[in-house]
Amino acid sequence: MSTGTRWDSIVFAREALLRYPEAYRGELRRINFGENTTFRVSAPSGVYALRLYRPNRWSPEAIVVEHEVMRFLGDALNVSPPIPGLDGATLQHVSNGTCVALFRWVPGRSLHRATAPSQVRRIGAFLAQLHDQGRFFSDANLRVRWDQEELLRKSLRTIEAAWSKHLPDFDYDWATRVEVLEELWSELEPEEGFLHGDMHGTNLKVQRGRLYPIDFDDFGFGPLAYEFGVIGYNNIDAPELFEPLLEGYNDQTEGEGVLMEDMHLFTGVRVVFLMAWVLNRTHVFDAEEVEHSAEVNMRCMNLVMRRLGVSGLE
Repeated sequence: MSTGTRWDSIVFAREALLRYPEAYRGELRRINFGENTTFRVSAPSGVYALRLYRPNRWSPEAIVVEHEVMRFLGDALNVSPPIPGLDGATLQHVSNGTCVALFRWVPGRSLHRATAPSQVRRIGAFLAQLHDQGRFFSDANLRVRWDQEELLRKSLRTIEAAWSKHLPDFDYDWATRVEVLEELWSELEPEEGFLHGDMHGTNLKVQRGRLYPIDFDDFGFGPLAYEFGVIGYNNIDAPELFEPLLEGYNDQTEGEGVLMEDMHLFTGVRVVFLMAWVLNRTHVFDAEEVEHSAEVNMRCMNLVMRRLGVSGLE
């Protein structure tokens, strides 16, 4: 497919800017493409992020819910809400049907990996604030429920369907490990609530000590400890940071909070989910990238099993 006909072509990005008087004269630079595509827009009035939503991932109604959540969180959590277009709506459409939205550019540097205990302690406290604000939402008014079916069983089905085709030289028993995670999840009965769902370092920025979350594409309702699994996965080789992260969170919450076992469990859940995510996108990733992902995720899962004390699977 030629560049000019792609759903996220710069042609459609330029068209989208016509809906926003603040940014329509801006210069466009593609900065990210994955689930969605984001352009940095440098305009006389400021810097913006223009998002083109991948077709068929979420309905327009579901994207509007995302925008409402971001507006609600707003100033309390340094969330940059979407900017209304000429018609007053935050969700716009371009001529090929792609949904688009404009946001003010969030300042700061991305926390690709946490580097110090004091930094992760602040992240933990910030997650406590996020979950506290999220108590106003229920699973009835959030667009996805991140439960065992969505995170584990569906992911396992994807892995088993694609593994032999794309990774025939890799022998790994995902099913047994997923069964272990399911059993432990059921035993622990983790507290549930509002989740950002994808709080890895690229989606959390810091400037002058303040944290700014971005990209609420995976927000939903589920086990609060899953947020820590996302961070645990990105810092899998720095377990010394896990304790201050949990301390920062639990010091700001009532009750038992999130335990180290919860973090290890949901790090494993994240491993399964991301392995399936890659295998669902073999049209994007080449064979070498898929093999590298498999090697990384098998090693991460073995570490998780060891930390959970599961013998024979580590």
